[in-house]
Amino acid sequence: MKRNFLTLLLAGALVFSSSTVSMAADLTDSEQVPTAAEELTAEQENSDQEVIEAEIVEETNHEAVEAELSVNAVSEIPYQFISGNNAIAAIGADDVLLLDVRSAGRYAAGHLKGSLSLPVFDENNNLPEELSTQFTAYVNSNPAEFQKKIYILCNSGKRGAQRATELLINCGYDNSSIYTIEGGAAGEDIKEHLYRYVTGEEALNAGSDTIILDVRAYDKYSAGHLANAVWCPIFPLDDATLETQMTVFAKFNLIPSQKQIYLLCNSGSRGAEKATKVLKAAGVDPSKIATIEGGAAGDVIKAQFTAEVSYQFVTAEEAVNAVGNANILLLDVRSAEKYAAGHLKGSVSVPVFDKDNNLPETLQAQFTAYVNSHRADFLKPVYILCNSGKRGAQTATKLLNELGISSVYTIQGGAANEVIQKNFVTADTEVKPETKPEVKPETKPETKPEVKPETKPSTPNKTTSPKTGDTATAVPYIALLGAAVVAIIGKNKFIK
Repeated sequence: MKRNFLTLLLAGALVFSSSTVSMAADLTDSEQVPTAAEELTAEQENSDQEVIEAEIVEETNHEAVEAELSVNAVSEIPYQFISGNNAIAAIGADDVLLLDVRSAGRYAAGHLKGSLSLPVFDENNNLPEELSTQFTAYVNSNPAEFQKKIYILCNSGKRGAQRATELLINCGYDNSSIYTIEGGAAGEDIKEHLYRYVTGEEALNAGSDTIILDVRAYDKYSAGHLANAVWCPIFPLDDATLETQMTVFAKFNLIPSQKQIYLLCNSGSRGAEKATKVLKAAGVDPSKIATIEGGAAGDVIKAQFTAEVSYQFVTAEEAVNAVGNANILLLDVRSAEKYAAGHLKGSVSVPVFDKDNNLPETLQAQFTAYVNSHRADFLKPVYILCNSGKRGAQTATKLLNELGISSVYTIQGGAANEVIQKNFVTADTEVKPETKPEVKPETKPETKPEVKPETKPSTPNKTTSPKTGDTATAVPYIALLGAAVVAIIGKNKFIK
């Protein structure tokens, strides 16, 4: 009886254990049975997905209809195209009209030189009938302007150009003379030539929040310039040192000021265009850069020119604070004897004065030769120290300007300023960097590190890895099964 009972107990444990393990495996390998809430969420997600798919189908159908209409429209009007490079090459050509049909705001932010603004787009990039009516009225009122090849610039070379082409044809102009600039204002070739412009009158009326930057060569600048202009040349255009100098000038003066910058070159073309690129590369906000239309050749600007040389100044305190600043050159132009008697620490002596306080031509020639042979040192702001901040600084400034160096500042009061004198050093008192003797590290007997037995990271036993689902509940029953087997074996031996 007892043997039968043990047999039944063993069979029951086996059946229960097998079913439990099977259930755990089923739950682990298959998805959990969703709850009512989960079923509701799934239904909602399926419903949302159906709505999204319906919207996509509707949008696709809408685009297909638009595309069909566009194809039909294009088939009716054989549009002609011209590349961005060819459009740029046509700037200034008498037989080409560059017609910009973008919004007035986008035109003001940057456009091709000499282009006519006749928008068909509003500021929201729509094509309102009102602007089409105004476009047509202007064309009909100014027929002489359109008796040439017409290159149309819109945002991307599509809708705006197509609308303008249709309007021009409706006004009686032959389609064979109308061209769309490929890619529109978004084209890479065109983008590089979209410049912001201001008139001469706007430049002259600019307030203290604007810097007029004269980028012409020194001979042109010295012959006549605006009294309030700042000079930083970009001519000759192939001189790479002038690009570097303008970059330094921008970082030292223009960017910190956060002011508007109006560029003045010879005609409002090449010089201003190159200066714009250099300033943008230096980090100047492009929206703050504008070219004065017509440049120095414009009658409004030319009428306000003066030949008086403009000087820039820094205070004695600013000069003293610049001692040790590697980004500023302190240039002492006093006689060699006065420099030896006392000078600002780290300043460079390039005298234009002799010991009798004259300004001989020989020293000026030597000054020019020195600057030419150390040009890299003068690509940073130059603070000039002379006897009193007058004759010597003015002479040195003129010589530097003639070499195209514009970031030149006179230290107010010169060496006569008490603040400057209090900070003078001599060759004997000037502290030079201390040279410390080389200290060799002390050599100690080599101490071998103690070798400890290698401790390998413990590797989890695969048979004891964490259980998932309900498989962990099978372990006690397996143990019970083992105990039953042992009991049966023991019982059998005992009976025998």
